[in-house]
Amino acid sequence: MQDSPGAPKFPSPKTLQVAVEHIKFAPGILYEILDPLGKKFQGFQDSRDRDINIVFDELVLKRQIDIDNNLKRPIGYATLPGQEGKFAEKGEIYIFRGIRQRLKQIVAYHLNPSQVDSKAKKQVILELLQKANEIGANVIALVCDMGNRGILSELGFSTKKDSLKWQIDNPVKPGTPLWCVPDPVHLFKSLKECLCTNKTITLPQRIVEEFGLPSGKVDVGHIAWVADFQEGDTFQLVPGLTLKNLDPNHFSKMKVKTSLNLLSNRLAATLKYLVLKGIVPEEFEATAWFIKLMNRWFQLMTSRNLYHALGLRNMDAYNQAIEHLQLVVMVFRNMSVGSDGYWKPVQSHVVFATSAILEIQKFLIYERGHQFIQTSTFGCDVVENVNSSVGVNNPNLTPLEFKNKLKKLTISQFNMKINSSSYDYAGCGDYVDLLFYPTAPSPAVQIDPSAFKWFVDVPPPTQSPEDDVFYRVCGYIIVSLKKRNILKCAECIEKLRNIGETPHPNALFQILTDFSADAQFAVNDYVFKLFKLIEFNLQVWLPKLEKVQSLDCLIDAIVIPGTAHMTLPTCHDVKEKIVKAFTNMRFKQMAAWQLSPVQKNTASSLASKSVGAKFLADNYRSKQSVCNTPKRPIKTSLKRLL
Repeated sequence: MQDSPGAPKFPSPKTLQVAVEHIKFAPGILYEILDPLGKKFQGFQDSRDRDINIVFDELVLKRQIDIDNNLKRPIGYATLPGQEGKFAEKGEIYIFRGIRQRLKQIVAYHLNPSQVDSKAKKQVILELLQKANEIGANVIALVCDMGNRGILSELGFSTKKDSLKWQIDNPVKPGTPLWCVPDPVHLFKSLKECLCTNKTITLPQRIVEEFGLPSGKVDVGHIAWVADFQEGDTFQLVPGLTLKNLDPNHFSKMKVKTSLNLLSNRLAATLKYLVLKGIVPEEFEATAWFIKLMNRWFQLMTSRNLYHALGLRNMDAYNQAIEHLQLVVMVFRNMSVGSDGYWKPVQSHVVFATSAILEIQKFLIYERGHQFIQTSTFGCDVVENVNSSVGVNNPNLTPLEFKNKLKKLTISQFNMKINSSSYDYAGCGDYVDLLFYPTAPSPAVQIDPSAFKWFVDVPPPTQSPEDDVFYRVCGYIIVSLKKRNILKCAECIEKLRNIGETPHPNALFQILTDFSADAQFAVNDYVFKLFKLIEFNLQVWLPKLEKVQSLDCLIDAIVIPGTAHMTLPTCHDVKEKIVKAFTNMRFKQMAAWQLSPVQKNTASSLASKSVGAKFLADNYRSKQSVCNTPKRPIKTSLKRLL
């Protein structure tokens, strides 16, 4: 089939692979990106263009060890300093985001264990701050969710009620302020969850008097009343508002859309309307006032256009916006949540984030000379967009898949808008085009030979089924290299074949499974014993493979010298080629089968009700209780759970 005239012609996959294989993209700080990014920054004449935030967030990964073909080493262990021996269960992305420039650039990523050591993560952030300073960037704030309180505390911030601290001196630039801004979208969702869990909020008496509210009680029951009142109506007062939106345990609790339904101007206006119509008591007005307060707060904290941006062009609008943010700080400092009235973490976080934005906008506008501030640049949407793009086709990524997808995303400078994402699309691509910049050379990796003892005397082969299968694997190596055109010399290939009249002692299984011509290759005893020697040593080294930083160095420094005494009557470096191919293949198999932890209770393993029922029966009920429980109640409870 020929291409139609004018149709775009794309390079083959192999051409694309060759074009990007020099970009290693190893976990940690991406020097391949920071070097050209520094050259970009040097071209900015206005220092305000170099004002950036460091945004970081995690996503969950599948625990699995693989061999990275590009890095030539195992991948799947944690990469944070001091955490290297642990299995990676999360991937964390670090992005430089411009405040004035339309700039978004992935500059680092790490594979994290399930429980992260705060001091280890602190080292990563300090190193990023140092690298940002070296390339000429001005880091204004760290942006993250409040699951990072331990790390923030290590840096000098504080989220405690009586000692809130959202600004410190930049550790690498003394005398320069550095703020922390919790992601407003996370806070908005947390506020909704807190409200639905605790049911009521009591506003400060000062607010009740100043705004003439009939009461100071904000009640989720008022919202539930509206949802029940409009249920079944064709034309609803608040479209999309249902009682399940008020369930803090519902799976959609972390969706922004759900939070916006509950804290929307439409709902606030509806409550006011019902009061004026005399359908509900005046007490509903306090709930309407609080909803309107927080909806406006969300607009100001996530502004993406000039209408909601903070700037001096319209002083009346600017002053009203600042006063509204200050009002939110006062309300959250003095209100009480729930019947117990205890201080809730979301109160600290809202005060923390809002106070930080108030100080940052003042610093940027009055000291740095920015004309306006779009506060969306102080959110996690850029990293959440990347997370969504990375996991759009497979939400259960292995560390290797995560690394490869992130690399492709960075090189292509493209990430898509995900319709199911909770975050608005950031709308800007990566800033550095890696294909047009020379990348930093990878540091040389040295192997300590004393750490890997080589055994020459190994047990002789037997005629066991396992050795028979191994013989078939040896032949597979030769067939594979022939198909990939790595072994080209027909004479050399024939010298690897068992050409005697008698088959090899371990060849029976290989003969019986030779279903098509040239699908199998009967190797001679020299090749078989060569691979057995390597296999024995790899099994001995298995517990140490997590420490291997370069498989190529290990093969060149230990495996090839260790097999020097075993000669093959071939030319064209055939022995070296087959040794490398076998060793790399076995490394990959050992990593995937023997080093990777067993995955239990994953989403896919509980995808069906029958399997889910068995899981519940095995783990949460004794056999006696399961047998004695009537079938209908069990089925009903399982339907609700699954």
